[in-house]
Parts: sequence; C-alpha cells; structure tokens
Amino acid sequence: MAEIESQAKLAQAQAPLNYIDGKLVPVPVPVPAPAFRLIAREFTPSGESMEITADLPTELDFEKWSVMQQVVMLKKGTWKNASVADILFGLAYARKLGLDVMSGDVYSLGDGRIATSNKAKIKMAFATKRIKGFTTEIKELKENAINLPGCPQKYDLECTVTLDVEGLNKPVVRKAKLSAWFNGKNPNWTGRPDHMLELNTMAHACEYVHPTETGLDELPDQEVAQIGAGKVAASTLSYPERASNLRAIAEAEKAKAQLANSVPLSASVSAGATVEERPLAEVVG
Repeated sequence: MAEIESQAKLAQAQAPLNYIDGKLVPVPVPVPAPAFRLIAREFTPSGESMEITADLPTELDFEKWSVMQQVVMLKKGTWKNASVADILFGLAYARKLGLDVMSGDVYSLGDGRIATSNKAKIKMAFATKRIKGFTTEIKELKENAINLPGCPQKYDLECTVTLDVEGLNKPVVRKAKLSAWFNGKNPNWTGRPDHMLELNTMAHACEYVHPTETGLDELPDQEVAQIGAGKVAASTLSYPERASNLRAIAEAEKAKAQLANSVPLSASVSAGATVEERPLAEVVG
C-alpha cells in the first residue's frame, strides 16, 4: 500500500503522466483546433511578395477590430491594389473626417493619394447644417451631339446645381456637362449618365461649403511610370505592377550608369537612340 501511494505521488510530480486504477498512464494532451486567420499579400518596393496576417475578428463591429484586422480585410477587398501604407492613411483620414471606409466614403486612387466619394462630399456638406435648400436641373443640349464610347446619350447633358448656403450673400451655382465628366470605364456612368452627372455636380458644389482633399481634376499631370518602350499613368497600374516597375526602373538606372562608365562618349553619341529612348528590356537585359 505504501508503494502504491509512493507511485501516486511520483505520478503527480511528473506530469503529463497520471496514476489511474493503480497504473501510471500518460495524460492526453489536447490538440488545439486550427486557428482561422486573415491573410493577404503585400509587395515591397522591390517587387517582393510578402504575407500580412491577422487573427479572425470575434465580433462584427469594424470599428472594434484591430488596425491590422482592418488593413488585411480591406486589402482582400476593395483596397486590394493599395499598399498597406495607403490603407493605413485611408483609415486615419476616414476617422478624422468621420467617414465610413466600408461603405466606400474613402478610397485609394492607386498612386499614393486618398479621395472621398461624391456621396461623402455631399454628406459632409449637409452635416454642417449651412445648406438651407438646393435645386438641380438637367437639360439636354440638342445642339451638341456627342459620341462618347459606352455612353447611351446622343446629345450632351448639362446639369446645374444651386445651393442656398447660410452665411453667403449669393447662392452657390455649379454647372457641368456630361461630355466633360463622362467615364466610360465606370458602369455607373454607362448605365445612368444623367444620375452620375447630377451626383458629380452636386458634390463639386458641396465642396464650396465643406472643402476636402485636392481632387484629380485639380492635380497637375500625373507622374508616369516607364513600361517597356512606352509610358502610362501610374494611377492605372495595380500596386504589384507599380512595385515591379519601380524595380525595373531601378535596374534600368543601374544599367544606364554602368553604360555611361564603360562606353566612350563618341560611341554612345553615334549609337543613335539614348538609354531613355530604347526599350526597357533592351536596357536591362
């Protein structure tokens, strides 16, 4: 009996063994259930791919998620072509303005800039409670025939928005034409050009009441990225494409420097096309 008690004490001291029915047996080690995680991919400036992860949220209130959970979820959705830095800036910008990233109030332009939607501009202007009334008018300009790719309109449309704003001695009046703003790549514009023109004009009028960030229409010419022998606007590229192009440009600059150091000036002049004018593949490889 004393021997059994001694073995029992030993078993307690040497977990994970246990003394059961007069025998020392291993204590079953529980196997943790697989943990679900949010996973997205990010690209470094050199074009390298890396994973960013976060625990699966345990509640549905987006504002209570951790910053990393919000970043990864947006990266897997509507902000998939934006960098992590852009997403963080977008989240901070939305919070500062009291806007909702999930509903699309704030979005990435894809070139390091953040913008607010037309509906968000209108919402912020009306939230000031300075707008006492407004009118909108759309008329078809029969004298101005248009042929815009993807546009069902045969004649141009002109929208006029008038805002009665407290504190101003005259109403805010904004006019815009469909031919100036139509975006054939956006299905909203191709499906309802009249509605989108009205929304766009109202948003621009509201910016006189509550100015936001600098819009694309106010920016200088976009910086361009070199791709092969041609050039395209940087904002038309996805983030991975821009990262890859940055690496290609860096390699081209390196090759250019090596070429300048190894080729006599007379030879480079007589060769005709400069490094900048030659196809990128020819410069790099």
